[in-house]
Amino acid sequence: MKRTKEKKYWYHCTKKDFGEEMTFEPRGWGEHRCDEEPKISRTCVGPKISNCIVALPFCMYEDFEISVYRTKNKVYANHPYKVGDSKVTREKWLTKDIKFVKVGEVVIRKEDSGDFAYSSCIGDKRQIKLKQILRKNLRKRFRNKDLLLNISYQDL
Repeated sequence: MKRTKEKKYWYHCTKKDFGEEMTFEPRGWGEHRCDEEPKISRTCVGPKISNCIVALPFCMYEDFEISVYRTKNKVYANHPYKVGDSKVTREKWLTKDIKFVKVGEVVIRKEDSGDFAYSSCIGDKRQIKLKQILRKNLRKRFRNKDLLLNISYQDL
């Protein structure tokens, strides 16, 4: 696998709350992986929170809460392969045990997705548009102090 050129912080969003600090261990399976994806043990991460959120298949008919984690230190990640939406999500893989810290929780509201009611994991134009809408609305909420996350505005 090809490694990223430099170390950086990576994000992982989940509907589970693992507390303030957690060591994520790579797994060979995941609830949001498509059947065609490689069975490589990994933790899926993204460079921004909106990239992670749009990678989760979800229905926007109701609000839901996610916990947002960031690598405790800057680390290298691996470029994925055979992942249909990785160009949209900019997903990377961590293949070693990595310590993460919780930076906050986000309630994803129905209105955060605009007219898009569902996110799939196929990397189509609808998923690209949804990511743009989510990022815009999350940044607006962040500026209005409606999101209390221990991150910078650019990381949304």
